[in-house]
Amino acid sequence: MPIIESISGIRGTVNDGSLNKENVYQYVTNYSQKILKGKNKKVVLGYDGRASGKWIMNVASRAFVDNGVSVIDIGLCTTPTIAYYSLLKHASGALMVSASHNPKEWNGLKFFGNTGEIIEKKFLPLLLKNTKIPKGTKKGVYKKDTKALSLHIKKIISQKEIDIKSIKQKNYRILVDGINASGSVALPVMLKTLGVKKVDVINAQVGKSFTHKPEPLKENLTNTIKKMKAGKYDIGVVVDPDADRLLLIGKDGFWLGEEMTQVLASRAVLLRSKDSKKLIVTNLSSSRSFEDMGKMYKAKTIYSSVGTVNVIKTMKKHKALIGGEGNGGVIWPKVHYERDSLTGVSLILSYISQKNISLSEAVSDIPRYYFLKEKIELKKQISLDKLISTLKKTEKKAKINTTDGVKLDFPDYWIHIRKSNTEPIMRIYIESANKQKATAVFNKYKKLINSLV
Repeated sequence: MPIIESISGIRGTVNDGSLNKENVYQYVTNYSQKILKGKNKKVVLGYDGRASGKWIMNVASRAFVDNGVSVIDIGLCTTPTIAYYSLLKHASGALMVSASHNPKEWNGLKFFGNTGEIIEKKFLPLLLKNTKIPKGTKKGVYKKDTKALSLHIKKIISQKEIDIKSIKQKNYRILVDGINASGSVALPVMLKTLGVKKVDVINAQVGKSFTHKPEPLKENLTNTIKKMKAGKYDIGVVVDPDADRLLLIGKDGFWLGEEMTQVLASRAVLLRSKDSKKLIVTNLSSSRSFEDMGKMYKAKTIYSSVGTVNVIKTMKKHKALIGGEGNGGVIWPKVHYERDSLTGVSLILSYISQKNISLSEAVSDIPRYYFLKEKIELKKQISLDKLISTLKKTEKKAKINTTDGVKLDFPDYWIHIRKSNTEPIMRIYIESANKQKATAVFNKYKKLINSLV
């Protein structure tokens, strides 16, 4: 498989050598020389638990030291933890060794800037332009640090919205599926700090081959749902390998879906907010349930382009109280600007414990929709401008947004159409009342798109 180079980081397969010692060393060198700023550069370094992560960590730390960059090695960690800790330590940047939700044969490099956030798209050319270490470069200093997780948790629980007393009183029984990675360690510690005494962990052996496909989707969690029902747990907590995405399962296997994670976490913040002008942010492909929930608290929803970097930029611009993505990503500025499953679970547990309700009751008053994700393979390239022009002429009743591709908003459904940057396909996101309506909408626009090719 070829290397994938994007604003989400570098990803490659390790079994065939597409991600190897030579190119890992070179990427780190490029980052050290072209992106990191300052005289006394230092970075925080960690990995998500994949077996290949250890040799990548060794290569990366050697490359940093050779480039004159000091290393704070926090070892096994979640992406939100390394993001927060690099900010806390006033680091020049950070490197998370992770391929996020990709299968076991993959690994990758997530590079951060000096604000504890993934580097912006404008820095990608610098990351990919090979450079050399200047002669006479003084070696950096390497040291290990074991405080990152505890300080990350301390920051979360110090917020007024987090109600440990209320959570503790409920005596929740919680099942954690950490998919053999960092969440298997971090989430139980977070939950116990919140006062949850009964925490069971499945798929807990870190470094082992993933027990199921790592993306937290319903089709990958059949056995987890069975365990929920058999163990009579109140809540199931599921994360991806680097634990920046969060999914919750209710009692008896009640399915919420990733889209509802940011909805409930934001609800917890809005409940306690006394701001006269409440603003929340999500991306254009997230569920309308997010905006519906916001209206309950007189909050305005602002939509960004797809991608965590774009969500964060929009949140900062509008000084949003909270934001996120429909893939289970919760971004709460009070802690830091990155998706954070530890923050998400803390907010949601606080909300349902204060209200004395179950997860299913917590979403019972929020409109739910059928969400469809599809793609259209293109035999020839299509002009997005031509598509937008056609839609503006034919869809007079739609509210049209061209911030990222084109999104058509109708009273009873919406459709978001985006061109892939890496494949000859058109990505389609549709949300409507039911599957039949969503399928009909998809077929209609698939026909239109193919007619323009």
